Amino acid sequence: MFTVYLPEYWPFVLGFLFIAVTLYLPDGVVGLWRKLRARRAAAVLDDASAAPGAGRATLPAGTTAEESPGARKTALSPTETHAAKGANA
Repeated sequence: MFTVYLPEYWPFVLGFLFIAVTLYLPDGVVGLWRKLRARRAAAVLDDASAAPGAGRATLPAGTTAEESPGARKTALSPTETHAAKGANA
């Protein structure tokens, strides 16, 4: 609507918009979008971490983290080391 009534001022509006975005949004509009999404994600994580028991792994009673089925092995047996290196190693 503005461009129909005052077309000679439209370049000034675009120029002002360009200067405003350059000064106040150095990462651009996409950078603003990413900041807002990161802020929202951080708020969701803060809310989730405030829940009771959040961030704690639950293991079956009487087991330790080393005994759990999903625990990583820290050392390989000699046969596993040979298999990991390949048949010709």
